[in-house]
Amino acid sequence: GCGKSTLLELISGAKKPTNGELKFFNAKDKKLLIGKDFYASIMPQYPYIANKSLGFNLTLEENHEDWDLEKIYKVIKISEINFISTNQKDLIINKLGSRKLSGGQMQRIGIARALYRNMGLLLLDEPTSALDKKLGSRIIKNIFDSYSNTTVVIVSHQNFEEVSFNKTINLENWLFIITIWLLILLFEFLQLLKKASLDEIEVG
Repeated sequence: GCGKSTLLELISGAKKPTNGELKFFNAKDKKLLIGKDFYASIMPQYPYIANKSLGFNLTLEENHEDWDLEKIYKVIKISEINFISTNQKDLIINKLGSRKLSGGQMQRIGIARALYRNMGLLLLDEPTSALDKKLGSRIIKNIFDSYSNTTVVIVSHQNFEEVSFNKTINLENWLFIITIWLLILLFEFLQLLKKASLDEIEVG
């Protein structure tokens, strides 16, 4: 690809740039971003699902007494996790075997986990690629309707027409432009080599 997933990892602080600098944060802000006080909540393209309870997979907390049940049920509703029982007892006891879940179901759990841990900056990497278009669009709209004060960055090949984004950046177009530019440079270089070769033959 053209580095869309890498871009999210750079924004979150999970990766450091090999060249140049990230002007989005200075050193102090970046430390705060990935610290305990504030961090980006990121959903990777292929979210990991532990063979533990749904409650654990959403909160990543072993002790269910530490769970915020109100927040859990909010993110379950937004992510439309309606394929398993979500009553309080099953949240604690029933284990999720990742082999029993479809890709779309795993993505919905991944979305809910990111929402549960959201602190104001939400990064979603192809969050609905395994869902049908109608369901995926509905979940994204649910997120925007419920988290109006959150900055949401989505990497996706899908267009979410129901949602009004402040800014849309098409990295595929930039990749195409750069490729064409490199091909033009290569063509000009080959033309120069050809001319230099002909001049050498004429002189000889």
